[in-house]
Amino acid sequence: MNQSSAATAARPEKINYVDCLKGRAPVPTDPIGFFLFHILMVGGMVTFMATFNGVRHDGVAFLAYMHWFYPLVFLFAFLWRRTVANAITGRLIPRVIAPRFSGTKGAAAKSFANVTCMAPFVCLWVSLLLEGANFLDFYLSTVFISWPCAVAVNFFIVGPLVKMVYNNRIKQRTDDASLIHRLSQWARPWAGILGLS
Repeated sequence: MNQSSAATAARPEKINYVDCLKGRAPVPTDPIGFFLFHILMVGGMVTFMATFNGVRHDGVAFLAYMHWFYPLVFLFAFLWRRTVANAITGRLIPRVIAPRFSGTKGAAAKSFANVTCMAPFVCLWVSLLLEGANFLDFYLSTVFISWPCAVAVNFFIVGPLVKMVYNNRIKQRTDDASLIHRLSQWARPWAGILGLS
C-alpha cells in the first residue's frame, strides 16, 4: 500500500446531513475542539435567532441599521453557553437523555435540552437590548414563539451545518499540518491563561 492510499484509508468518512439528524455526528470533547465547536454553534444560532427576533420587532429595517446588535447577543449567548448552559447540559444529557434515547430521538432530545438552556435567557437579553426598561411585554410575546423556532433551527439547520463543518473541515486529521493542530498549538497557552483548559 503506497503512502497516498494509506492516507486515504486512514481518513475518516465524511459526516453528512442524515448522520447529524440520526445522532451519528460526533461532538468534540477536547477543550480546544469543544471551544471552537461552541463558537460555531452559538454564532450560527445567534445569526438566525437574533435576526428573527429583530425583524419581528423592527421589520426588515432591522437588517439595515442594527449591526451592533449581533456581537452583543453573541457575547452574552457565548458566555451563558460556556458557564451556565454547559453546566446544566453536562449533567442532564449523559444522565437523563443518553441512557433513554438514541438515534434521531436522542439527537432531537439533546437539541431540545441545549436550546431550552439557552433560548429563554438569550431571548431575555435580546428583549432588553431592543426594548430597554419596557422589555417585559416584548419578552413574554416573543419567548414562546422564539423557543420552538430555535429548537427547529438548531436541529434542522445550525446543528447539522456546524457538525458537518467541524467534522469534515476542522477536526484534526492524521497529518500534523491540519488546521486544528495548528490552532491548538496557538490556542492552548491562551486557553490555560483564560482558565479554559
